Amino acid sequence: MAVTTWNTVPDYDQWGRDTYWNADDWITWHKLLKQHFGQDRANIIWNYAYAQGGIIPKHYDYRTFNSNFRSYAKSQDLDTYASVGLPLIPQLLDVTGSAFDLIGGVTNTVSQVADGFSNPKFIRILMYTALFAGVGYLGFRGYVFYKVKMATIK
Repeated sequence: MAVTTWNTVPDYDQWGRDTYWNADDWITWHKLLKQHFGQDRANIIWNYAYAQGGIIPKHYDYRTFNSNFRSYAKSQDLDTYASVGLPLIPQLLDVTGSAFDLIGGVTNTVSQVADGFSNPKFIRILMYTALFAGVGYLGFRGYVFYKVKMATIK
């Protein structure tokens, strides 16, 4: 069920096969609540609703494993861990999500670098850069050698 208005009731994950809101639905609902009620009241309603749900509902995964959801929730000052009653668990889950973001970012960077090496234009630029760097280095070393040689002759 798509979120179309501020008074749409959240669709929580239940036991077995069923429908439930994805991360984008929760974000859309918050935006609609914010338009209708303003930031402070929307956050109270959203935080309460997000904390509800069955045992281990799917929407709890978004706060740890969905980067877009996590960044939106932080930017809007939403409390995605209101349902957690044990101390230090919210911090552990937040660090876990940050670690997944870091690992994902590193793998994306490595993948982009590997893709770049297969690009002929990138290889040509890399070769010219290496050539100019080599010529510059040799020129510098020659200049230093010349200065030292001239200093010893005098």
